[in-house]
Amino acid sequence: MKHENVTLEIVSPYGRGNLIRQYKNQLTNFKVWTPKNRFWVKVGFIILLFSLLVSGIIFAVLNRSACAVEVDGLPVAVVKNKATAEAVVNSLAKEQQRKINSAQTKQKVTYRLLGFKKSGLATQQDLRNLLSVIMTFEAGAVGIKVDGNLIATVKDRATAEQVLTKIRQTYQVEPEYKVSFQQKVDLVDLSVPVDKILAEEQAVRVLKGVSETTQMYTVKEGDTIWSIADAYNISPEELLAANTGFTPEIMQIGQKVKVVGAQAPVLNVVAVGEKTVQENIELLQQVRKTPKLPYGQSKVIQEGKKGISEVKYQIVFVNGLETKRQVLGVKVLKEAQPRIIEQSSQTMVASRGITRPPGAITSAFGQRWGRFHQGIDIAGNYGDPIPAAGNGQVTRAFWYGSYGNFVEIKHTNGEVTRYAHMSKIKVKAGQTVNKGQIIGLVGSTGRSTGPHIHFELLVIGKPKNPLA
Repeated sequence: MKHENVTLEIVSPYGRGNLIRQYKNQLTNFKVWTPKNRFWVKVGFIILLFSLLVSGIIFAVLNRSACAVEVDGLPVAVVKNKATAEAVVNSLAKEQQRKINSAQTKQKVTYRLLGFKKSGLATQQDLRNLLSVIMTFEAGAVGIKVDGNLIATVKDRATAEQVLTKIRQTYQVEPEYKVSFQQKVDLVDLSVPVDKILAEEQAVRVLKGVSETTQMYTVKEGDTIWSIADAYNISPEELLAANTGFTPEIMQIGQKVKVVGAQAPVLNVVAVGEKTVQENIELLQQVRKTPKLPYGQSKVIQEGKKGISEVKYQIVFVNGLETKRQVLGVKVLKEAQPRIIEQSSQTMVASRGITRPPGAITSAFGQRWGRFHQGIDIAGNYGDPIPAAGNGQVTRAFWYGSYGNFVEIKHTNGEVTRYAHMSKIKVKAGQTVNKGQIIGLVGSTGRSTGPHIHFELLVIGKPKNPLA
């Protein structure tokens, strides 16, 4: 075989000289493994092995050395290693964050290695129990303040608003009534321990004065405030204090009252509205004396007729119980007529007469119509003046449910007198009065069948017969 010489010509757009220079540069940059290079590779490998060995030793020390746990510089316990301590701390933090996402501790937890130690070590559960007591976790929350006092704390503003809405709805009387709080309510942002943050229903109970031990009693026929209080070994005053706005005199069968573990509501709901009702008008029987009739005889001159009036009231409820009723206007739809009787004015010797003039007792103290009458009823004419029974201070002077226009006086000897059904009140709460001073005028307001004065005497909170 014949070999021929072949010439390969490399053609480059850069020219032959440029191509050769390019290859030379690449050869210059290529590092050749020399004995010197191999030495440094060995040195690097030895350093790597040493680093791994040191890391392993450190890891072994950390996992086998006992660890002292300190909170704000104070020792808490010693456990087998740091990993155990960190696991407990992290677990407690996550537990609190499940309740409130933003929960954090402001305490400083540190770990100190003590070397190898086998005895006297706390278990993981021991450390958890200790840290649960010592460590506190705080979170941002919203406080509900009543008259400037912090009463309850909830997780956020939306929850606080819902709490207030639920309380208002509890005591909503009629949809058209205007509902407000009796006290000043503020919502404030603050940071508090997680265990102080209440759930929505808990906050509602606190503001309503209902504790976990509170018991409710349902009123039955024949119940009085004293019989209920005695049954639960509490005083009538404590029962009244726990039930703001509660009026024993108009207590209804089926009504619920707080009796045990109860506290006065922190936040009172006031509902104000207007109501127009038709009421009967009954005029007091008139008796006319005449000498024309024989002794002991009487004659009806005119039969009485009931009238009808349309009365517009402004009614105030506190926590669902009526506390005030004010007349805004009266329209007579049908005039009433009094029953008029002529009676003989002739008397016998030593006769005391047969009429019951103003000042006579028309209803005595004690059982009446199946219920307990706590005072006495004294006859009177519309507008007759009512004097105070003694020196004292007016504690209440307003419309009081079935009592109508009502005045209560606490006397200097500690006794209390009450006057009801007035047509007009002449004194104000807080005013000092003297015996015989006019405090109001006779009327027939509230639950009344005619003009008279209902008079009560209370001694140490219990009603006594004024005539005794």
